[in-house]
Amino acid sequence: MTYPARLSFLAQYPLTVAAGGGRVPFKTARETDVAYELVSMLAVAGEYFSEVDGGGHLLAAIRLSGFGGAESEVGRDSGWMDALPGAPAGIDADARTDAVDLRDEPEQLARRLVERWLPPFYRDALSDPARDLFKLVVPG
Repeated sequence: MTYPARLSFLAQYPLTVAAGGGRVPFKTARETDVAYELVSMLAVAGEYFSEVDGGGHLLAAIRLSGFGGAESEVGRDSGWMDALPGAPAGIDADARTDAVDLRDEPEQLARRLVERWLPPFYRDALSDPARDLFKLVVPG
């Protein structure tokens, strides 16, 4: 996030999970964690930038990497795996906003930032909005 200052946040998660019971470990995308962390980080940034004099546009960006071949965490837990492809390797995305929108509606900006990364997990030709991860983990 930039203007007139810069904030950077980093979240790291182990993606390989021991399956237990003698099963083969698998790689999970931990997309619920990604969505919650992103909303949390944006909310903190919104609080910070709402106190900065000057206003103006803010640029928020996200970089996700290392997810190639990962399975959907929600898909695995919900039994949707047969209808879902593997994870995209990652994304680089950015979006413009302002301090008020960032503070009051961090979920909307988070959605715009990760919307290109999430659909492969949750949307297919038969899907409906109830299968949209962002609505599942961040209602409203």
